[in-house]
Amino acid sequence: MKRSLRRCEVGLVAFVILAAVLTGFAGCGTATVQKSPASVHWVKLEKVQNARDLGGWTLADGTKIPYGRVFRSGKLSAATAADLVAIRDLGIRTSIDLRSAAEIRISGRDQGGPLGLASTIGAPMTGINSADGYRNMVDNQKSSIATAFRALADGSKYSFIIHCTAGKDRTGVVSALLLDLLGVSRQQIVDDYLLSADTGAVDPLWLEAALIEVDTAGGISKYLTSIGIDSAMQKAIKKNVLGHQ
Repeated sequence: MKRSLRRCEVGLVAFVILAAVLTGFAGCGTATVQKSPASVHWVKLEKVQNARDLGGWTLADGTKIPYGRVFRSGKLSAATAADLVAIRDLGIRTSIDLRSAAEIRISGRDQGGPLGLASTIGAPMTGINSADGYRNMVDNQKSSIATAFRALADGSKYSFIIHCTAGKDRTGVVSALLLDLLGVSRQQIVDDYLLSADTGAVDPLWLEAALIEVDTAGGISKYLTSIGIDSAMQKAIKKNVLGHQ
């Protein structure tokens, strides 16, 4: 009886310790595990990580962003022949590469031509894993963000895939700005961002820091207008992605 009781006590202690550890993770602001909503369409590729469709998130009117218009991922330079076939089969024609020139020299360019992408648009950014680093992207790397959104306004280049190296930080910020423009709720924007936790540290407070900067500028529409993406281009992006303005 005493032995059974002792086992129960040990089991209870272990449970309490585990619960405390999990609570600590939940409270520290850095997500390590995030269950994917059923609406998320992951793209399984051999050598490209963190690839998924940005479709499926719900707008304020209850409709969902169509699938197959904009994707996000880690770097494409290591894509295998099978990966390129899969990318083409998805209808992806253009990549927006957020990597720096140094990263491209090390890892290689996105693969184009008859067996690859139709075109690649370079919008080099730097990303640091911190709230200040995310704010810096929004405040001090506006020309690259403008390049990305100017491309998204061009309907002839769809469908797009946005990527950096891990597809987590820079891709996370640009994707968040796009979802914000389309009318996705803040919670869903954060949910999409947290899905990149398997590729490294993510923190909702980091993304929130970037989005607060946008709010301070008067909201996503005014922010984009201030960096050269006028209302006509914003409407074009919405039409290109959603099928309507």
